[in-house]
Amino acid sequence: MSDDPERSPALRTYLAAAGLLLVGCVIGFIVRDRMNGKQKHPYTALREPGWEYVNPLLDCEQARNILQDDELRPIEQSIEDFIKHRLNRSWAREVTVYYRELNDGPWFAIGNTEKFRPASLLKVPLMISVLKQAETDPALLRKKVRFDDREIAALPNPVTKALQFGRTYTVEELLEQMIVYSDNIATYLLDNVVDLDILRQTYRDLGLPNPYSRLSSPPVVVAASDYMISAYDYAAFFRILYNASYLSKQMSDKALRLLTKTDFKTGLIAGVPPHIKVAHKWGTHLSGPNNETKQLHDCGIVYYPEHPYLLCIMTSGSSLEYLDDAIGAVSRAVYENIDKQHHR
Repeated sequence: MSDDPERSPALRTYLAAAGLLLVGCVIGFIVRDRMNGKQKHPYTALREPGWEYVNPLLDCEQARNILQDDELRPIEQSIEDFIKHRLNRSWAREVTVYYRELNDGPWFAIGNTEKFRPASLLKVPLMISVLKQAETDPALLRKKVRFDDREIAALPNPVTKALQFGRTYTVEELLEQMIVYSDNIATYLLDNVVDLDILRQTYRDLGLPNPYSRLSSPPVVVAASDYMISAYDYAAFFRILYNASYLSKQMSDKALRLLTKTDFKTGLIAGVPPHIKVAHKWGTHLSGPNNETKQLHDCGIVYYPEHPYLLCIMTSGSSLEYLDDAIGAVSRAVYENIDKQHHR
């Protein structure tokens, strides 16, 4: 007999969901490989640490050093050729791409070892951590936070819809402001809400370097200013949201719904038709004595009908406008390849 009869059904449900995810990964790989007449690819499983009796599955994928199947290889080659030979040379000095088919897992990465400053991309794991905290504290999203700190109000914050000084906002409203408008002030206000242990644990659970390991108190935004990450590693945050394997289904859906409302309408979105939904986050970073080196990144899920895919593009160069054009061009090239493959 269970010591906690109320938690046993929840635990069984969690284990069943994790088991279904693993079975789905394995079956997907086996079916694809049998159709191609090959043995199944090795795959890796990412599991949530810290449990004594269970081993929860967060994500699984084919080993990253294995060349993917014949169906995906032409797309990878096409995108690589596009970046090398057809992408305007003045647009970007560096372009890295991570692509993954979300329903059955094949992926490729171009320049996958290169690391960049994620900047506002880190607002996604911050959102995930706040929602994780809200799962055990349902009142958290209704908690009210007053915007009355003049030092925070003086920070650079170029947004299309600004928070009003002196007003009170709920945590849920601040999450929306942070994600939809990439609002830095909303991010600073959420710094005082998030449990730093949960934020750190989010990175540990995904096996990623922790930008907050030496931080004892907020603001987390400043602590992450020198953090670097690859497109391949960053994409893990979107994979666990799509799989609903880290947050509950309700919280994962809430997060992705917010990400579809992002007001950055170029980048990835510029490469797909208007009727295709995209859940994504973008970020910029400037460096050098005169901010002459720019980085622009856009990562997210493109909901192509029946074949959604994850696309993460990180770039660096001398002009944010040109980098934006480069991301849009690569996104369009990916979409056209996918549409050619699946269009009926």
